[in-house]
Amino acid sequence: MKIKRLLPVSLVLALCIFSSCSKDTDEINPSLDNTISADAKPQNPGPTQATLSISFNPNPVYVNENAVVTATIAPKPGEGELWLQKGVDDMGNHTTAALAVDWVTVAKTDVSTSDNASYNFISTTAGMYGFRAKYVPKGGSGVLAKDVTSDIQVIRNCTGITLNGAIISSSNVGKMYTFTVAYTVDSCMDLYGAKLQGGLTSFTSNVSTNQDSGNNASMKMLGNSNYIITWLVGDITNGFQNKYYVTFSKELKDAGEHNILDTWSIEGQDVNTNPVKVEFAPINFTVQ
Repeated sequence: MKIKRLLPVSLVLALCIFSSCSKDTDEINPSLDNTISADAKPQNPGPTQATLSISFNPNPVYVNENAVVTATIAPKPGEGELWLQKGVDDMGNHTTAALAVDWVTVAKTDVSTSDNASYNFISTTAGMYGFRAKYVPKGGSGVLAKDVTSDIQVIRNCTGITLNGAIISSSNVGKMYTFTVAYTVDSCMDLYGAKLQGGLTSFTSNVSTNQDSGNNASMKMLGNSNYIITWLVGDITNGFQNKYYVTFSKELKDAGEHNILDTWSIEGQDVNTNPVKVEFAPINFTVQ
């Protein structure tokens, strides 16, 4: 009789344990299912980054000769446009990338068909000229590219340095003449510590100087109203060109040829510190 009462209690206990385990498993499984579902969601990779570049062939290039300027994008997007632009100043003149206030498109291409845009560039003047590569997306291309800029150098096909002088204006009141003389420095080399110097002849007056760009001149008066004029030009590079002006008055009493300016010179040192000096002969004026 005692055994018959214990058997139902054991059975009930076993059933309770089984029921409890089943409940715990049911509570855990939904949580696992949620984790798997979250991991399976697609992630947004963000926009693709492309790289722009600019190349020049050749660089440097000589004045009046062609150079091919090419903008390239990699990897090539499936849509959009690649623009090649030149930098201009506030007057619309082609200038360096650093000085550009605006950009003018000179070539463009549909990137679905090509990864580059090219332009034939020719300059009649030595100097540095800036270009920019720009990618313009179309629709949701998902591609971004940072603009890049670069300069091409244009040099003259020549060597050494030249100095030329000429009377560019003259007038007179009676025997008193007023002259303006221009000296032009034209460099096809690098010259360091360059100095332009020359003298006026005796008995000149109302002396003044000017220049297209750069430092002002210094004047030293010698005896008999004779002047030595000096421009400290500084370091100059291949392609440098500048004009320097001297205005003065001088009395010319007689007809015939008169010497109004002495020898002028430009001097400095080359890249190997060798001295370089170029002279321009005295300038004369003929009274009729």
